[in-house]
Amino acid sequence: MNKTITALAIIMASFAANASVLPETPVPFKSGTGAIDNDTVYIGLGSAGTAWYKLDTQAKDKRWTALAAFPGGPRDQATSAFIDGNLYVFGGIGKNSEGLTQVFNDVHKYNPKTNSWVKLMSHAPMGMAGHVTFVHNGKAYVTGGVNQNIFNGYFEDLNEAGKDSTAIDKINAYYFDKKAEDYFFNKFLLSFDPSTQQWSYAGESPWYGTAGAAVVNKGDKTWLINGEAKPGLRTDAVFELDFTGDNLKWNKL
Repeated sequence: MNKTITALAIIMASFAANASVLPETPVPFKSGTGAIDNDTVYIGLGSAGTAWYKLDTQAKDKRWTALAAFPGGPRDQATSAFIDGNLYVFGGIGKNSEGLTQVFNDVHKYNPKTNSWVKLMSHAPMGMAGHVTFVHNGKAYVTGGVNQNIFNGYFEDLNEAGKDSTAIDKINAYYFDKKAEDYFFNKFLLSFDPSTQQWSYAGESPWYGTAGAAVVNKGDKTWLINGEAKPGLRTDAVFELDFTGDNLKWNKL
């Protein structure tokens, strides 16, 4: 059984089940990502930098094992999922070649059998940060997250402003004082097919996109829980995606 959950949920769930026997993470861990493949937990990125680790929760001698370093550089807010025995990492926030903070839309694959990474020749049609990822019928689905152009533009403007405090204040006021709908958070549902490495349109929320939501999926249903409607403004909404039958249904609970 393959499951995808947030890094924090992985740690909480694992510790709740085996609080007296599971070891602490090798480094303080936040803003990273992780996934579970059968009984093995994988975590990486965030405050771990480019490092990844795994833990077999059923092993007699339970210990975290260091894996090959992630080749895409340190990142926050990436997501990950196991599909057919391989770990896929989607997007995140990091530094580009010029040292500017940006949202990525790329995909990396980790093969546990060879302990190796490869960057796929695949790019999502939009940036992936603050998004959620879940697996259904052998495909990864991505929704939510910040608008890549607006987010990247904010950090480009700050870089141009340098140490000009007046310019920085204007940039921050412009960025944070907009209405929620003017941030254009992603409300599209995208699917990623690992067999073709292609992205497809899979649907669209009839309401609004969120960033930093929690995600839970079971069977044909997935729930998107809370998140931000704009920077600093969280919502208490819960959205349900129902894959039962031929057509995807969106419900607001």
